[in-house]
Amino acid sequence: MQVDAERIRFARARRLAGRLNLLPIFLFGFWSIPAKAFWLIVLGIIPWFEPVPGFAAALPVFLLSFLAGPWVLLLPRSYFEPRPWESDGQLYRRAGVEQFRAIVANGDLVNRFVRARHRDYRVYGPEMEKLVPKSIWNEKRHIAYLCWGFVAAVYAWSIGWHGWAIWLAGANIGANLYPWMLQRYSRARVMRLARIAERRSLFARKPLST
Repeated sequence: MQVDAERIRFARARRLAGRLNLLPIFLFGFWSIPAKAFWLIVLGIIPWFEPVPGFAAALPVFLLSFLAGPWVLLLPRSYFEPRPWESDGQLYRRAGVEQFRAIVANGDLVNRFVRARHRDYRVYGPEMEKLVPKSIWNEKRHIAYLCWGFVAAVYAWSIGWHGWAIWLAGANIGANLYPWMLQRYSRARVMRLARIAERRSLFARKPLST
């Protein structure tokens, strides 16, 4: 009965977090929507106020942008294991990942607001075991988006659309590079804490010598 009540409270907190997460998800659109509009413009599908490369010229690069991402599916499982230098998170903290974590979906600001109303709320709650595979999937997704956006930015620069190139590259950093780093930072932290908890558990079960 207590477990059922806990799950009900967690579901209510999760619904509140879901509503709050709409804002950071909306902010992601500031990169993805212009990136998609860029390709529609250069392909000549939607009108623009200056000459565009056109469908025949832009199509090969457009297809290349999509081929730049799926390679991430070939990455071995070992790639997603945090390296020793990632375990303490120092490099990521210096890069500002903790500050970035405050404004993302299920980030510090959202969690703080939800916990003010549901004190025991955790993002994964009783589903904590799903955190690592979810993090790996998110990392794959952001790597693929990062590559797609990189090709678009390079192409924009090559055709002299420097404003577009700067916007696509800069927004890509916030929309995908930092989320990529955040996934690795968070996963390393969770796995480090899990190892500490496991060692404590083993120590607690170890019989004292007489």
